[in-house]
Amino acid sequence: MRNCVKCGHSNPDGAFFCGDCGEKFSPRVQQQRKIAAVYLYGIVGAAVLLVVGLTVFALMSNRNSQPPQTPVGSSKSVQAPVKAVHRTPVRATTNVQPTTAPAAYQPTTSQPPVCTPNWQCNNWNTCTGGGQQTRYCYDANGCGVTTNEPPITQSCTCTPNWQCSGWGYCYGSQQGRYCVDANNCGASTGQPPTTQSCVPPQ
Repeated sequence: MRNCVKCGHSNPDGAFFCGDCGEKFSPRVQQQRKIAAVYLYGIVGAAVLLVVGLTVFALMSNRNSQPPQTPVGSSKSVQAPVKAVHRTPVRATTNVQPTTAPAAYQPTTSQPPVCTPNWQCNNWNTCTGGGQQTRYCYDANGCGVTTNEPPITQSCTCTPNWQCSGWGYCYGSQQGRYCVDANNCGASTGQPPTTQSCVPPQ
């Protein structure tokens, strides 16, 4: 918002006149644009001068670093001084130690590490009607041998585990139900009754 300096009325930012008293606002936006343009031209000019100065400095440095050239047709040649080398005579020695042949190479043999099985077994399964129960065992070290492997089968006594349904409809003063042995022992030991007396509904 832009406040009028004369009456204090608030006007939009792009207004040129006060909506209350008609006071004309100064074009400060144009002044700001002119100031920004002056700053921009100054920065561009300084950059151009800096580039020109660096280019001139590089050319002068390259020219000063070149060696002086010998004019064509000059018969004078510069020769580097030759330094005399003093050589010390080598005396022949007669005390030569005989060299001994190295000992024969003896290969070293290393024994492979011994793998010891680490047997892990689960619990025994439920005893079946054949009087046998099993379990699963494995070697945690993966040695691939059966040394000291625990037994995976054993004899057992099968105990029936009877599961019965609900009593059925009463018919003729009798009602029945169905019972099975979950352990499948194949015996009737402890089997619950499958029929009973009842009173028919009236």
